[in-house]
Amino acid sequence: MTETLASRSSSTTASTSGGEVAVLDVLPSKINMPAVRQHLVARPGLLERLDTALSSRVSLVAAPAGFGKTTLLVDWAARFDGRERVAWLSLEEADNDPTRFWTGLVSALQARQIDVSLAAASLRDEHSQESVVQQLLGEIVSLREQVVLVLDDYHVIQTPTIHAGMRYLIEHLPAQLHVVISSRSDPPLPLARLRASGQLTELRAVDLRFSLAECEVFLQRVMGLALSGEQVEALDARTEGWPAGLQLAALSLRERPDASAAIAGFTGTHRFIIDYLVEEVLSRLPAAVQIFLAQTSILRQLSGPLCDAVTEGVDGAHLLEELERASLFVTAIDDERRWYRYHQLFADTLRHRLERQDAASVPALHRRACLWYARQGVTEEAVEHALAGADWETAAELMDPLFRLLLHRGEQATLRRWLEMVPVEVRQTQPALSGRYALALLHGGELSQLDQYLPAAEAAAERSDTFQTTLGILFGVHAQLACLRDDQQLATDRAERALSLLVPGDRNRSMALLALGIVATRRGELATAERALGEVVDITRATFAPMATFQVHTLVGDMEVAGGRLRRAAASYTRALDEVGERSLAMREQALLGLAGILREWNRLDAAEAHLDRVMESRRKRGRRPESPPVRISLERARILIARGHLGPAGEALHLAVEVAEQVGSRRLRRIAEAFQVRLALRTGELSEAGRWADELLAEGSDLSNFEREPEALTLARVRLAQATPDVALALLDGLLPGAEQHRRAGSVLEILCLRALGLNQLGEERGAVASIERALELGEPEGHIRVFADERDPMATVLRQALSRGIRRRYVGVLLSACAPGGGAPGAGAAVLTAREREVLHLLGLGLSNKEIAERLVLSEGTAKSHVHNLISKLGVESRTQVIARAREMGVLAG
Repeated sequence: MTETLASRSSSTTASTSGGEVAVLDVLPSKINMPAVRQHLVARPGLLERLDTALSSRVSLVAAPAGFGKTTLLVDWAARFDGRERVAWLSLEEADNDPTRFWTGLVSALQARQIDVSLAAASLRDEHSQESVVQQLLGEIVSLREQVVLVLDDYHVIQTPTIHAGMRYLIEHLPAQLHVVISSRSDPPLPLARLRASGQLTELRAVDLRFSLAECEVFLQRVMGLALSGEQVEALDARTEGWPAGLQLAALSLRERPDASAAIAGFTGTHRFIIDYLVEEVLSRLPAAVQIFLAQTSILRQLSGPLCDAVTEGVDGAHLLEELERASLFVTAIDDERRWYRYHQLFADTLRHRLERQDAASVPALHRRACLWYARQGVTEEAVEHALAGADWETAAELMDPLFRLLLHRGEQATLRRWLEMVPVEVRQTQPALSGRYALALLHGGELSQLDQYLPAAEAAAERSDTFQTTLGILFGVHAQLACLRDDQQLATDRAERALSLLVPGDRNRSMALLALGIVATRRGELATAERALGEVVDITRATFAPMATFQVHTLVGDMEVAGGRLRRAAASYTRALDEVGERSLAMREQALLGLAGILREWNRLDAAEAHLDRVMESRRKRGRRPESPPVRISLERARILIARGHLGPAGEALHLAVEVAEQVGSRRLRRIAEAFQVRLALRTGELSEAGRWADELLAEGSDLSNFEREPEALTLARVRLAQATPDVALALLDGLLPGAEQHRRAGSVLEILCLRALGLNQLGEERGAVASIERALELGEPEGHIRVFADERDPMATVLRQALSRGIRRRYVGVLLSACAPGGGAPGAGAAVLTAREREVLHLLGLGLSNKEIAERLVLSEGTAKSHVHNLISKLGVESRTQVIARAREMGVLAG
């Protein structure tokens, strides 16, 4: 008999490459246009202005409460004959969560058979509003008919990122979409610009006030009062045409024998009038009705069964119908008149009276509402009432199964709002709340708040023997935070303590294991990292933890890069991007940055730079300062610039990297940035500066054999080679090689072998140099390594030619020689190693000629022509004639 909200809700199904993930439910009361009132005052002038407004972008209906904004828009929208389709979204406080706002907006459009959709991933990140709107606009622009989108009660929206998304939407509105905004105040949108360009239609309080004629119609026909013209005029003057004031006055006058005296008593501003008139109206209602109104005022929407549950009565549906018929500030919100809402001012007053007269009953009322919603399966509404009723234990119990779903949907704002409604001292005594709050802060990127929260939360949890799981969660969060702070010792300590408290298979272990994987990867201990990440993979498969899965893919990518396995690393980063979608721009940036490094190593510098640009654009959307990018971004940018031969800008990028590393207090990153500054100094011939750095480094007496100091150790070897002391460089490199091999860091082994080849060649040991470079080529070719060779330029070209003369990996060596040539990091660099005849053959290939036709055109044997084609395939690093043409055009060697 009872129709649940859950069964009537609209939903947007989220899916990613991983399949179906979550359903984002929207209550029908939010996306169903309220029912047209049975008796209302016709306002043809206002309706005509709204009709005319369709030729502009935006209509704004802005006036204080009680001016009939919603009533007018419902009447207007109901008159359409189908030429325009009206999507309606009633907003409330909970819609300040960006995910909920945009989900509601899309669902409102879909509810009117408007064919638009958004990938749920796009809805999950509060910082990606622009990309959400771009996708939405891209779908709307394909519609053939005009769509009207009404956003009612927009004044409740306070979230800046939502306003930013709305600004973008309005600034790029296609002709197919007209937006109508109803609000009690001017929204922070580009109204002045729209007004100046004639794209804004405005209805204000002065427009919405009832005229004297409208007052008469309302009071006499709608409210059924027999008033004289003088009395109507007096009441109009007292209320200044304010519709809500007139309604309240009419309700009170029904029971007053002397209407003129009562009208004379209406004085003061709207705020004081409503206080007085509501008291007058309520005091004349039957006691049972007053009690019903007070008890049900805690509800955002009302139905007969819900009201019966809250009031412990049996006549809720009938009372709601009677109240609507009596025009007592009750409005139906569906056509079947099963669901209603109170006028907000009326509800506020009712709640105020309830708190003043019977505050002790409020928790019990919320508890009954909570239980009713929980039985219907509408858990989020149940949580709201549990929190409003200060029933913290029930709230914690209800939130627990919702927590992961809301995190996955990107509704961190909702989670934080819920958790912050719980007093701190209570939160610390509730295991399910304390750990969840820490997780919400971590996922929301609120690191400074997390710094302040964790110590006290951990101390409180340690004082209780029953908080083992919560303490494990807190330690896992702390380990993740320590990784972000680059404090490896603290990260390891907290991770190990977390694992000691959490049983195997517990999904919460993934945070601690990820932290250990991060630390091990940074230390170059790939076997340790692989074991930790392997357990995370098992957990995420069993428990479907998508954000942990994303982190695993990203860390595996980092690990594969250190292991020299670029193709597997690229696949891991790509899987990470597919997994996270647009849910977290910050997490996407990690994978994009990893891919940029791989593309640079493959000498695809344009693509690498494009990935870095995507990272910076993402950071801009998140409100991050472009002048202070993370150190890794500046380092990667510098390495791309050096490969292109743009040494001045590269120096600026490295200087910025050092500055930022100092600002964030990371000695490890600062040392790496300074090492690359020295490599640039060697490239520009500043040998004395590089020498001073080397002397200072050795004076520290630090152990350079571990992975974290490897960038400095390899830079020191380069300095010694530049100083013509290859024996010193080789001693250093030979000390690094066993550790890199032991920990299976093929990327490090490859770089060490390249530098060993240069050192041996300096000593005149050509055979040893060729042997070292041959082993490097064996490691590098399967994964497509290029820049590790090419960045050593002329010295490396000499060794590679020696290998080429011995027939070692001719095709691969040809590609590397092309990259080593001046400008080898820029488009067209392949031309540096192409002979004149090869250029002729390449031109004819571009014309689509066969080997036989090329031979005839150039007066060659077919075998010779075929050899030239094979040489082109080898030198351009491709595998077919078709790929030769594509690569040559990409490099600028062959015209498009």
